[in-house]
Amino acid sequence: MQAAAASRNIAEVVANENVEVAAIDIPEVVGDVEEFNRCGIDVDDLSFSETVSGHINRPYQESKLLIKEIINLDEPIPDPQGTNAWHWEVYGTFNGSEGVYELIIDPETNTVWYFVYKSN
Repeated sequence: MQAAAASRNIAEVVANENVEVAAIDIPEVVGDVEEFNRCGIDVDDLSFSETVSGHINRPYQESKLLIKEIINLDEPIPDPQGTNAWHWEVYGTFNGSEGVYELIIDPETNTVWYFVYKSN
């Protein structure tokens, strides 16, 4: 996973325990709706799969601001499972720990299938 991510232009996001997000070394994200929907995704109207919704111990999970940051920080790749979904891997921090956010969204149903932070 890290080798594939390292070969792509990866930016970083930072989230603290209150799920506040700040971009590092990138232009400020502005409210350009077209930019947020560049992959056919309406972030403001996302739904979450039962699996994602079941992870109540992940405070960042339903942060649409964090999802917007991830989508705008890097180009997605097709879902490694071979579906029509989009997959993002973005380096960042959570509660002071460095790691990677992984996000998979199906643009046809506007559903988050996978959203996890993996600490290094």
